[in-house]
Amino acid sequence: MQSAAPLSGVVVAERGGRLAAAVAATLLGELGATVLRLEDDAGRPRSDPPAWHAHPLALEGKQRLFTDGEKGEAWAALCARAQVALVSDPACVTAANAAPLTAIVTAFGANAPDTAACELAVQARSGAMATTGPALGAPSAVRAPLLELLAGLNAATSVLAALRAGTRGILDLALFDSALALAGTFHPQALANPARRFRNGSRHTLCSPWNSYRASDGWVTICIASDDQWARFATVIGRADLAANSALATSPQRLAAIEGVDAAVTRWTQARPVTDVVRTLRDADLPVSAVCEPGPGIATVVRTVTTDDGRACAVPGSIAWLSRTPLRHAAHVAAPKPVSAADGPRPALPRAPVDEPPLHGLRVIDLGPFTAGPLTTRYLSDLGAEVTKVEPPGGERSRGWQPRAGHASHYFANYNCGKRSVELDLGTPDGVAGLRALLADADVFVQNLKPGALRKLGIDIDALVAAQPRLVVCSISGYGRTAPPAAALDMVVQAGAGLMALVDGPTECGPLKTGFSYGDLTAAHVAAFAILAALVERDRSGRGQLIDVAMHDALVWLTQLGWPGVPAPTYAVDGDDHGWTLRVAGETPEPVLEVAAAVNGDDARRRNTLRPVRADAGGVWQVLASPHRWRAASPEIGSFVAVAGSDNLRAQTARQH
Repeated sequence: MQSAAPLSGVVVAERGGRLAAAVAATLLGELGATVLRLEDDAGRPRSDPPAWHAHPLALEGKQRLFTDGEKGEAWAALCARAQVALVSDPACVTAANAAPLTAIVTAFGANAPDTAACELAVQARSGAMATTGPALGAPSAVRAPLLELLAGLNAATSVLAALRAGTRGILDLALFDSALALAGTFHPQALANPARRFRNGSRHTLCSPWNSYRASDGWVTICIASDDQWARFATVIGRADLAANSALATSPQRLAAIEGVDAAVTRWTQARPVTDVVRTLRDADLPVSAVCEPGPGIATVVRTVTTDDGRACAVPGSIAWLSRTPLRHAAHVAAPKPVSAADGPRPALPRAPVDEPPLHGLRVIDLGPFTAGPLTTRYLSDLGAEVTKVEPPGGERSRGWQPRAGHASHYFANYNCGKRSVELDLGTPDGVAGLRALLADADVFVQNLKPGALRKLGIDIDALVAAQPRLVVCSISGYGRTAPPAAALDMVVQAGAGLMALVDGPTECGPLKTGFSYGDLTAAHVAAFAILAALVERDRSGRGQLIDVAMHDALVWLTQLGWPGVPAPTYAVDGDDHGWTLRVAGETPEPVLEVAAAVNGDDARRRNTLRPVRADAGGVWQVLASPHRWRAASPEIGSFVAVAGSDNLRAQTARQH
């Protein structure tokens, strides 16, 4: 049964400047808020294509208002009615026109001299551009405002957290923070070796074959992640000789012979159409995807929105599926009206202020490895939740990655600091009983195991939600929990969701992946937003719900402003390996910073994007800060402890620190 929208009764005032603020307001509107948008370009980057700001993503479902008089007075009138204000220009925020909660969304922070810098400037200065492109070649940009949309998503999440806690005041949110938070894979290696460059085309530094390959009628990505998969792959393509070749048995050996390995794969793929390659490898449960062009054809769900001039515009469906409070869509873009249409009193906020972090007292169980699930719960921990991470015997594999200290790698620290950990062997009855004991008094359960894995353990998610009505369960997977099972690594999802087709690079290189793992990372940001929405709704109704986040759907949503008919800014990248510059029409040229320079640069220092956490073996890791910026404390990295069964689970968990 559906319930009232989480933000029913909440009024949001938006001063229509940069895209990120508009996206945040749209997302809050999809949760039931009434959005009053004052049409104004304050804070908008000069180089932004007008089509970005005329898109339904920026306008759908809002009351669009204009004034021929003083905008400051009109804005003050809107803020007097609203509980939340979203702006892009810090100069718009004064004592006379501030809502109880005001979120300022800029490029590099409200106090930066270039608050209105453009998307591509942030790609350049955050390391995002430097990690994307051909090996030994120029950095490559993405022709869609990925960071604008992610910053808008983070702004909406921060507003939800603030509303839940009854927080008043100003939230200072920046595209740069959202961008640098995506660098968790590269950041430890960049600190260990500041001179290292990370552009590697579409290849992987640890696995082979892993690349884009030409088929007879297009391109495919194939990502072989293990030696077992390699043996199966070689057999499937009719090359038993490769499977039997002891000189190619391990990933390091295949990397040493990478040109020959890629040539052998290409000989097989280029003789077949894309559909045949994908079908053959998916039938063998191997990670593969066509490299798709962005557009309606790759979206799981497509909606049609009518713009205010009568045009029909195709847009993707919701970024997440919620079982009880689905996101609402107006399916039209209203024409602007005079600002006087917004007159009226401010409704009361649904919660009284409290002096605790937004998720204080909530218990979260984190089950799943590597990136998407762990980053989701890392953000929940930063917002004050008590997170318990369930790891297999010996601990999650990423604990052993380099650089490492004690029981944790630096990579593991970026995605898991602030959590407690327990070791459970879910292949045994005692291990499953231990997981059930943890879930019995949990508020939120986040899992990113392969679809069907929990059911094999005897845990049915629908039955779990029915038995624990207050529980919020979030499942993250490649294509959604109801889709046919398919191996879904980040690059495979990038290809299928149209992202690789938006990466600018030399034609001879073939399609390129982005350096940052946008599939995994966007899913984590979407999951955090959806969980906060479910918790806000639970505060009213007392009931939890099931959330389904698909990496594919999240990426399609993220790249929708790269669909046909939506232009991108004009730019050029110049220089050599001693230094590269970004030249965007209408903007000041920007240096393209490598990851180490971005992490240690002026923007990062000013925004405090690194913070210390104590490693369990002594010493201190510098981890990437959350873009939400709620928690000032420095949480510790938990060790895992052995749990033999459910009887002593709580006691052992409590003794970890």
